[in-house]
Amino acid sequence: MMKNDNHRAYNLIEGYERIKNVEINCLIEPGLLFRGGLMIVTGQPGTGKSFMVQQIAHEIASGRRILGILPGKQGKVLYIELERQSDLSRKRFFSLAWRNWYGVAAENLLYFDSVPLKIDTRDGYKLLEKLIADNIPDVVIIDSFATIIDNESEQGPIKDVVDTLKGLAKRWETSFILVQHMVKKGTVYNQKKAEFFEAPLRLDDIKGNKYLLHMVDTVCGVVSEKGRKEERVLLFMKHNWSEVDLVNSDPITFEYKPNTTVPYQTQSRASEILAILDRSGGMGTNDLCDAMKITHRPNIQRYLAYLEKYGLIGRVEGHGRGNETFYTPSKWVF
Repeated sequence: MMKNDNHRAYNLIEGYERIKNVEINCLIEPGLLFRGGLMIVTGQPGTGKSFMVQQIAHEIASGRRILGILPGKQGKVLYIELERQSDLSRKRFFSLAWRNWYGVAAENLLYFDSVPLKIDTRDGYKLLEKLIADNIPDVVIIDSFATIIDNESEQGPIKDVVDTLKGLAKRWETSFILVQHMVKKGTVYNQKKAEFFEAPLRLDDIKGNKYLLHMVDTVCGVVSEKGRKEERVLLFMKHNWSEVDLVNSDPITFEYKPNTTVPYQTQSRASEILAILDRSGGMGTNDLCDAMKITHRPNIQRYLAYLEKYGLIGRVEGHGRGNETFYTPSKWVF
């Protein structure tokens, strides 16, 4: 009878030879999020969970450092907004690309908030799988976990949903980031840092049963610091896959200014300029005014100033009509 090498045990040396050249494909270092992994972001209401994961979505899509600190890989992100399905939520999400100077390639960032999505139903599962199959994202962000399941307190439904997400992550080689609520006001999670935070966290305070926390790979908590309203702190509450002990390491502080956005009219007009420059390959100020039917020159200068500030266009002096400034599209266009 022939031996099947795929169904046998390996000793220590054989096992090491098989895995020594295997590279774990991490999307957020060190080992916070990898292909096939599940990550939870939690925190008290109003601490900035949704804002943080939206910022992470833009940073992954543009290939920038996560929260300005953590190394990461560029990839396609599918953001599923199920908690706040409104024009205000959409505006905040897309305004982040401008406020934080992100030049996000349009095909790398997908936003979905069309219908309720219950993963514990057959129709909901089919819809989620179709979204993944149609777009092949590297990361799927769901805000929030509470909206995709009918009963979070029972073991059966949560087990089915978590197993479903794990299966989809493995089948499509994608990763999931889930926003999850706290069941009550947090007590003390990190004794060393507790006195600095308004709402310290612990794993037992996360909504849902223990199976959810057991099966995910990473759990992060967002808290606010007393007296520092424009900053938030990211705590590592559980972390399985890294040589770095993040749980006992210093937390990460990041900027929190969700309402500081570029005016919508400026975004709209600036988007028109980007489209014109992208089609033409470049244009001078006077030609842009003519193309957009703008008679008041300072208006277009304001829009161009925003685009330059965000690194979305470049300029060449003296190359336009009458030696005026000539503007060209940069590499990234959102």
